Amino acid sequence: MIKVIFYPGNSVQYIMRKIKNFGLITIISTTLLYSALSINRNYLWKNEYTLYSDAVEKSPNKGRTHGILGQAYREYGILDKAIEEFKKATVDMCLYCSSGAVIINLHNLAAAYIEKGMLDNALNEYNRLLKNFPLNTIIIKVSTQQAEIKIKNLYSDIYGNLALIYHQKGESDKEFYAKKLSTLLKVKKLY
Repeated sequence: MIKVIFYPGNSVQYIMRKIKNFGLITIISTTLLYSALSINRNYLWKNEYTLYSDAVEKSPNKGRTHGILGQAYREYGILDKAIEEFKKATVDMCLYCSSGAVIINLHNLAAAYIEKGMLDNALNEYNRLLKNFPLNTIIIKVSTQQAEIKIKNLYSDIYGNLALIYHQKGESDKEFYAKKLSTLLKVKKLY
């Protein structure tokens, strides 16, 4: 008969070695997993197009992501897709975005129409913007002077683009009015 001698100290050391090995294996495998995920995610950060295409895919109902993707398309000169994204960004104007984001998306949509030569569509978008978001109500809502300056600069650009549209359409009286408003809204930047 074989006797097994049990030493409490030996079994505790054995268990501690196993725990240490398990901990080391866990740390190494977690590091490898996160490294692989980071390398995969770095592909998405390659440019705005890939990053926001992924964001739109994951959050299709958010106007902000559609607006930023539209801006990326516009910068790359892909105006048809930019217009499509800006339209998606402004479909549910009050449900998913702040009024500032909607104003910017409508302005970008109209600007893309101007770049594409679709002046009537641009004029319609600017009229929709000015009807739904008149300048005086927007300025009342902003809380800081810097925010007010940004809003005024944006509206200055809007009226400047309207003057451009009216000029190209040969409507000089409306062009003069839009230029005046654009000039009145010009504000020196504080920063």
